[in-house]
Amino acid sequence: MNALRFAAIAVLGLAACKASNPSVPRAKVAPVPEPEILPETEEQESVVEESRPTEAAIVSPSQATPTEPIVARIGDDVIYVSELLKTWMLADSTTLRDILGTLATAQIVRSESARLGIELDEEELMREYGIALAEMESELQQRQPGVSLDEWIAGGLGLDPLRYRASIREDIERRLLAERVVRHFIVTRDNAEAAVIVVADQEAALAALERARAGEDFAALAAELSLDPSGKRSGGKLPPIVRNDSAFARLAFSTAEGAVGGPVEEGGRWMLLRTLAINAPLTGKWAELGPTIEESLVKRPIEQPEFLLWKAEMQDRTPADFEPFFELIGEPTRRSQP
Repeated sequence: MNALRFAAIAVLGLAACKASNPSVPRAKVAPVPEPEILPETEEQESVVEESRPTEAAIVSPSQATPTEPIVARIGDDVIYVSELLKTWMLADSTTLRDILGTLATAQIVRSESARLGIELDEEELMREYGIALAEMESELQQRQPGVSLDEWIAGGLGLDPLRYRASIREDIERRLLAERVVRHFIVTRDNAEAAVIVVADQEAALAALERARAGEDFAALAAELSLDPSGKRSGGKLPPIVRNDSAFARLAFSTAEGAVGGPVEEGGRWMLLRTLAINAPLTGKWAELGPTIEESLVKRPIEQPEFLLWKAEMQDRTPADFEPFFELIGEPTRRSQP
């Protein structure tokens, strides 16, 4: 996603994380997927079906309550926010659900940051803000030479440049907080450092294992054989692995430091793993762990697996309730049933 498009779609700030060190390339983090919709039981399906309004009973958005926010006036008529959201949902439900999920994740970041007492360095925040603006300016000049960023914001987006720049700064702040929240989550749990070789089948895995046990360098083997991008990028070295029930995590924690474990099959691929270190969890909030976490972010940016581990944990701990949104656009929900 280019810088201008990223900025133009609400600068929500969790689509990518980057280390504190501006010289380190931006680490890509997967977009927040659409909110999970849990399957209904037969009893729930029956209740929803019985209470679902008939076509004649469905209220048009233009008949919404007068207290609802208005987004436009057309002569003597008005368009309410529910009509906008309902139309958007019908036209592009995937994007709207993604944005809902991103907003939920951003709220969790704010809550966790407050709970941990995270404080950002103002100089770093302004440096990152300056980098973001410079990237936008550079891309704009490539596409529309001679047009200033403020001209593009005012003319191209129809927005106030000062308010827009403030939103960019807020977005950078959210990203920096997210990096620190995620890394705190990792270091305060049992975690293992490991390298991996991923191959297509068991035969290839056994052949690689034989070569590793014969003394060949594991990193060199990963660069030669692994289907995972980490092979050529870092000799197979992975972000920290948190102890959990996955086959991969169990292998990492059951393999002695320096030894090679596997092969194991997961997701249709076969993996060998070399455990580099097993780290005991640290304890404390930001006051105690802040310097350690800041140093770790300079050395290694947040990577996608770390973010996804944190996100899964947070979704279990603080599930998002999107029923108010569906009630707003007139869709039946479990809460609206008698």
